[in-house]
Amino acid sequence: MVAHDELLEFRDVVHRHVVGDDVLRVRRKSGDADLERVAQVDDVEVEQGAREVAVRAASSTRKDIIIGANEMTPTLWLAKSVATLRASVPKLAARVVNFADAESLVEAVRSGGIDVGVGPLHASSWRERKHRIGSLALGMAVARGSSPTAPVPAGNLGAQDWVTCPSNAPVLTALRKSIGDTRTDDPSAANLNAAISYVDAGLGATLVPSGYALPASLDLVTINPPPSVDVYAFALRSTDAVTFNRIAGQITEHHHTSP
Repeated sequence: MVAHDELLEFRDVVHRHVVGDDVLRVRRKSGDADLERVAQVDDVEVEQGAREVAVRAASSTRKDIIIGANEMTPTLWLAKSVATLRASVPKLAARVVNFADAESLVEAVRSGGIDVGVGPLHASSWRERKHRIGSLALGMAVARGSSPTAPVPAGNLGAQDWVTCPSNAPVLTALRKSIGDTRTDDPSAANLNAAISYVDAGLGATLVPSGYALPASLDLVTINPPPSVDVYAFALRSTDAVTFNRIAGQITEHHHTSP
């Protein structure tokens, strides 16, 4: 037989869900006899309380996933992936946060602030979950009217003025080193959008992903051979493997089907 104290405790739990702790305390102080006669627990309140507990339990199973994306990652990959995930997994709520440089994104994933990172990665130094999405070719954004004939041989870019930003600086540095360009006095922008604005102002060219949506005042010129970066999806090992693989697989699929 259930003890009287246990029944009172169950009654308190139900009332907390239905009327809240403050009302419950008032009932106790006023000597509400109903609290003492547990056998007369109101069936309607119990049913309402149980329903609310069930709703809360169901909502707690919803998974909120934050995807951190380096700004060099094409927006279309991420938009299509998030849309597909929301349609196929209703309990998976995914949103994207952009990062201007690869190092900040890696640190955000490492600290647990971001669930899944998408962007360039020093793969050999990342010991947690990772999945190579593919290679991302880069082109040269230049002011319209000053566009060289494409494709431009990389060896012809020795005298080209550049605008750098954190997301394209490593690739641009490697490109310039390969053609013997040792200049280091380039204008430096805070992010890729700012770098594009600098290009629009006539300060030089910058590297952007091929297919990047540029303003009408700029042209995208291909380079031969095209500089590229390897893009990964990566996460901590504590991240749910099924969720990680689903996200990485969706982004990889959209990468391979993108024009």
